Amino acid sequence: SPFTTLETWLPAGPNLKPQSSFLLSAGLNYSTLDGMFESGLEIYYRNLYGQIDYSDHANLLSAPFPEGQLRQGSARAAGIEFRVAKQKGQWNSWLTYTFSRVKKTTPGINDGHTFYPFFDRPHQAMILLKYNIPSHFNTGAAWYFSSGGMTTLPSGFYLENGITVPVYEARYNARLPVYHRLDLFANYRWKSLRFPLSYELSLHLRNVYGRHNPFIYGFNKILDDEGNFRVPADLRTAPNIVPTRLSVNGVIPSISFKVSLQ
Repeated sequence: SPFTTLETWLPAGPNLKPQSSFLLSAGLNYSTLDGMFESGLEIYYRNLYGQIDYSDHANLLSAPFPEGQLRQGSARAAGIEFRVAKQKGQWNSWLTYTFSRVKKTTPGINDGHTFYPFFDRPHQAMILLKYNIPSHFNTGAAWYFSSGGMTTLPSGFYLENGITVPVYEARYNARLPVYHRLDLFANYRWKSLRFPLSYELSLHLRNVYGRHNPFIYGFNKILDDEGNFRVPADLRTAPNIVPTRLSVNGVIPSISFKVSLQ
């Protein structure tokens, strides 16, 4: 789960090699003489060593030596990034797009075969529009799009003493649905007339159209006759397991107030 609060930090040592990477990148930037428009293009290639992953059926809570539950391997990442922006004037806009791929090879995982990890997302894009009233107010919208990350789904199930047990053939064998959302924002700034202070009030509405972007699939529930999800509890018959998706949130409003020295 990406929301766990349980973290363990281990130093490098005889059983845990330090991580390292080698990066090559090249870029080209262009802007007009008046600074109104700017664009850029960058490509990169990176090798990563000592990348950490969990062993199959890892149990970190009760293991006296957690490094024994880890496996280390290598990864390769490459991509191209493009952006174009209008920087000046009452209307500002940005467009960015990235195409990238990541592959990992870890002994002991997927029989040592190369695989795409969770954070492999080939396509990522962002479009932003912003309207400015000089020195006081700005408002705008930002739309985000990304390919779904990799996940692990069972290839089948079998019954053991009336309990449904999933069967996994490989790790990271499926991709989550695409991620996208629209955010709206507004910021108002003003200065104090009596003190050397400036203030900023910000309103933000995240995921305006309420997209439920799933981050995990589950197969431990069934549908009853009323269409409600239930945890399988009938040990006499095989439950009709259906896939379910878990999302983080719908629409999230927020407000903030900032005070700064001039």
